[in-house]
Amino acid sequence: MAPARHISELDRKLIEADSIWSYLPNLLLYPLRGVSLFVIMFFGALAWAFSISIIIFSIYLLFFSVALLHYFFSILENTIYGRGSPPDLGSSEFFNLDGRPEKLTTVAFLYLTVAGILFANEFHALANVIGAISFFLLPACAVLVAVHEPFWIYGNPYHLASFALAAGPGYWLFAGIFAIGATFVLDVLAQTGISVWEGSPADLLFSPRSLQSMVVFMFTLYFSYLLAHMLGFIIHHRHEELNIKPLVRAKSGDERQNDDLHDHIDRLWNRVDRAIRSKNLEEAKNILMRDEGPGENLHLYHEELFERTCESKVGLLIFNQGRRLIDFMVREKRFDRALDIVELCLDKTTQFEAGQPEVVVKLANMALTNHRYALFERILGPAMEWYVGKPEFVDLVLLKTRYLVDVKSDETGALAELERLDVDRSHPLKAKVEGLINALRNILNR
Repeated sequence: MAPARHISELDRKLIEADSIWSYLPNLLLYPLRGVSLFVIMFFGALAWAFSISIIIFSIYLLFFSVALLHYFFSILENTIYGRGSPPDLGSSEFFNLDGRPEKLTTVAFLYLTVAGILFANEFHALANVIGAISFFLLPACAVLVAVHEPFWIYGNPYHLASFALAAGPGYWLFAGIFAIGATFVLDVLAQTGISVWEGSPADLLFSPRSLQSMVVFMFTLYFSYLLAHMLGFIIHHRHEELNIKPLVRAKSGDERQNDDLHDHIDRLWNRVDRAIRSKNLEEAKNILMRDEGPGENLHLYHEELFERTCESKVGLLIFNQGRRLIDFMVREKRFDRALDIVELCLDKTTQFEAGQPEVVVKLANMALTNHRYALFERILGPAMEWYVGKPEFVDLVLLKTRYLVDVKSDETGALAELERLDVDRSHPLKAKVEGLINALRNILNR
């Protein structure tokens, strides 16, 4: 079976980095790799060419800014899913109507309008402070827009400030640099006005100010895409801690180009959809479960079907396809993504069973190992009711014991859990359970 997506060396560095600082060299080089470098050079050169007229330059910014912001969100989303190289720039960047750039610019416009009113009324210092704070919070707004939060979340300064403070020093540093730089540029523009465009087109094109503008524009793109990658890195590693829900599925340019696979999925889903509209949900489930996919790109196959079941809002389909996707991810040892799917399904029902008992034990173990404690508790609670009397129940009690000792520092509670456990003599973990009981008793008797 061909793998769904090759994990490149750049992907691995992003996934395995333990902090933004250890990843810093790759972060700084990211905008200079692949398509991102082309975007910076090409659109920077266009900005210079169109700087001969304020009208032409304004039209250029109006037309291309949405596409460049779409690419910003593509980088952010790509990084969230653990991809360490820039995504392709396709026609979707120009014709995508998902509204995310418009949402971000609307919030920026509202905040900067306040600063502009203050500036116009001679409150220059206060206007600069408001402007700087607005720019500092803008990356937080981009994250909340990217994960499809409603306006009262992504437009609310309290929520933006809360996220910015929780995001940590990496965010503070780069968002701070962005805020200072953007405020300085706006302040210069406010003072010089349209005098920048006075003179003949030829003089303007080769004037030092025009060349400086091109460099500033290119550096703005460089820093914006660095910022998007930094934000994606933070969400990839800390989305649970920051209370950011995982997105439904990972997307890549290569995946979108697999027409044969998408044709297969479209044909399959047409049959499923007809059964849904006929209110024959059991038949819809059977159609879905009988199809085993095309044999290649099974990752994308299962992800796409899970996305479609989520859009259908039919719980029976969501949970069955969720289990198939989780089982696939566990077999591929992609436990982070498997845990994301478990979390999404648990948000819909607290009684979601992620798979066979041995799969649930693996997921609980990985949630605990990866410090996703809230998710660990949500997996463990129902499982300990379902699997009483089954061999896997012992594994679950041992995981709970580890959680109580290592995370809660509750040796008394851990000992009580083990002492209540009735382990058959033939069970392979019998000796381990007895050893832990003796060890905890010795600790408590000191």
